[in-house]
Amino acid sequence: MATKATPVTEAQKDEAGVQAIETQIPGVGPVTTYFKIEKVDDVTGKPEAGIETVRLLIPVEDEEVVDVIGEDGEPEKNADGSAKTETEKFIRYETRELDLGPASLTKLVKALKPFADASREAKAPVSTGGSTAAKSSGPNPELSAWNREAKKWLEENRPGYGIKHNTKGRLKAEYEEEFAKATGKPKPGTLGS
Repeated sequence: MATKATPVTEAQKDEAGVQAIETQIPGVGPVTTYFKIEKVDDVTGKPEAGIETVRLLIPVEDEEVVDVIGEDGEPEKNADGSAKTETEKFIRYETRELDLGPASLTKLVKALKPFADASREAKAPVSTGGSTAAKSSGPNPELSAWNREAKKWLEENRPGYGIKHNTKGRLKAEYEEEFAKATGKPKPGTLGS
């Protein structure tokens, strides 16, 4: 939280936000000073009423050096035998927060409006780094229902499906595609959904 401590006189010690700080000075004894503690807008640097802490998920451009993998699936080598590398760029996300007064908050909302208007509600928490795999908060009910419907359709329309193939767990991609194509119901979370 952004705060500003402004020295005030003893006459102001009873005002809101004023704190007393007692310091021992050798040869003098205790000395009390008073400071008014105020929340500060992180953008303007000025104390303001109505400061709110805003949390943001910020995309950050980053890069990393990775080994070049050949068509055979093995790392490629340089002439000297060292691993051949390349730099890959990617986006990672940082969770940040800042304290904003009403005017700065209004500016932020206006600046983000075109992006917010074009966005959609996220169905799962966004990864903030580390693994690129999506982190899920639990089963996706829409996907679970689609899988049940696909398995039932396969059992009814593909002779021997339940005997030759495990009907528990994940469906093979070829069966997902067959069901989606036959019924016009794309798998939730895919481009066609």
